Amino acid sequence: MPAATPSKSRIQNAIQAIQAAGLTPGEVVIAPDGSLRVQIADTPAPANVPSQKTGPKKWGEDRRAA
Repeated sequence: MPAATPSKSRIQNAIQAIQAAGLTPGEVVIAPDGSLRVQIADTPAPANVPSQKTGPKKWGEDRRAA
């Protein structure tokens, strides 16, 4: 029996399902047997948020964004 041919709609459905789950698709791999495997992209680490202090600056304190 020949391998299944991957269709554009199958790939789109897989990607949309991953996005609906709140994840980010990374790489789509189509195996020789026609099966799909979608790698999930690593989520970036949260950026450093500068301090939100509102009072006067203390001696030696650096409030610049990194």
